[in-house]
Amino acid sequence: MNNSYTTTLSCEIIKDLLPSYAEDLTGSETNSAIAGHLEACPECFAILQNIRNDFAPKNTPASDCSSDKQELDYLKKIRRRWRTKLFSGVLLTAAILCIILFIRFYIIGFQAEGVSGYEAFLSPVYDSSEICLVIQGALESPFAVQKETHVEIEGDTARITFTQRPAMPFENRNGFYIAYEIPESIHKVYLFDFVVWENERLITERANRIYAQKHPYIGDASANGRLADAIGMGSLFGNYKNILQTTTEPYEWTFQFEEPVKNEDLFNRRMQEYACLLLALTDNLGEVSWEYPAAQETDASDSLPADAVIRKSFTAGQASQLTGSDIKIFSENIASFQELLRILYLN
Repeated sequence: MNNSYTTTLSCEIIKDLLPSYAEDLTGSETNSAIAGHLEACPECFAILQNIRNDFAPKNTPASDCSSDKQELDYLKKIRRRWRTKLFSGVLLTAAILCIILFIRFYIIGFQAEGVSGYEAFLSPVYDSSEICLVIQGALESPFAVQKETHVEIEGDTARITFTQRPAMPFENRNGFYIAYEIPESIHKVYLFDFVVWENERLITERANRIYAQKHPYIGDASANGRLADAIGMGSLFGNYKNILQTTTEPYEWTFQFEEPVKNEDLFNRRMQEYACLLLALTDNLGEVSWEYPAAQETDASDSLPADAVIRKSFTAGQASQLTGSDIKIFSENIASFQELLRILYLN
């Protein structure tokens, strides 16, 4: 019965029912009739497709895409702003840090720990009774330059220090120069830990380094080694062994050299001069001796055995005769020791 009814439906009736059919508003029997007609009628089927297309929310997908795109663009904009703020914050922090470091190291500078070497000389001050102490040399750091000089005065002593800063690539680094007009009330001037002027006498760097090893007891082997190294015994005279006699006075320090001596007169004269330094700076040292293998290259050596050793000694009394004053007096202060170096031509 249903099929018969379905087949008798005309296109006009179907067309009237299609809008309701497209929206699922028709009953089951009507749906079956319409479906049967649509299978046999392409024209009505096409009309149904058009109706369904008209009912479709055409603007909704576009609207959704547009909304999604706007939301995505907004998120991207927020992300860009966040990145920009973060990058700006990092740059600002780095710039502030650079400014602080620049001010700290280049404007303020930092206190120098000392100098690696110096030389000093005196220059008269025009139209004044004062003299100018000029000091120049090298900083401890090879990558710094001198900045500001500071002078601290305590009693009759002045201590010169200075600040330094990192050197620019184009700067002449590592050097320093100081000019200090010495007041009449000052009798001693330090450059960091170096005494550069005392009692109207310039003090050399070498005098400072040797005088710093002054010690009271010949029995202190470590102190003896530091003193001998500061004087330069090994580099001047070659390898040697130390023998100490600390049982009875005069206490003795013996150097046993390993190599024969070519020019014995010069060698012995130089050893006497350096023995004066050892005697002056070791309080209880009374005698310096040295031994060396006899040379086997002269006719006079023919009478000596192959293992013959030459021995020489130099006492504190002999040192005092050579220098014209008690040798121990020269260790009272560094100015006196500088005078000893001058007398011995060892400045």
